[in-house]
Amino acid sequence: MKIKRFIHIFVVTVALLFSACVKNELKGGYVTEYSKYEHIKKGMSKKDVVAKIGSPSFKSTFDDKKWYYVGMKMEQTPFGNAETVKQDTITVVFDDNEAVLSVYKDSSKGGRNIKIAEDETPTEGNDIGVMEQLLGNLGRFNPGN
Repeated sequence: MKIKRFIHIFVVTVALLFSACVKNELKGGYVTEYSKYEHIKKGMSKKDVVAKIGSPSFKSTFDDKKWYYVGMKMEQTPFGNAETVKQDTITVVFDDNEAVLSVYKDSSKGGRNIKIAEDETPTEGNDIGVMEQLLGNLGRFNPGN
């Protein structure tokens, strides 16, 4: 009887341990596999593009002529960081009359890792220490006002 119970607990424990090793698939951003971006044709207006495939993930920084729809597929193990497996980008380019000039899709495996700048932006002001932070308001508070 005790051996049967031990075997049952052992099997359940082993099953739980193996299920923890399964990779979890995550999707983020614009999911291109359900997209209707093929319906975007040259000459369509921005309004028509939004009606067909929705608002872009982001727009070009310096002008409003390029719209980007970005989607990612990531995998994550239970004790690891999420890792980008595939990244799809749909770019819609508009002309000066805000009509579609071209549409193209770019797929990359794994995406690009961009190194974040570690520089600090200097700010003006006082560098105060711990004691000034703790004792800085002593004598400034007037209960009569």
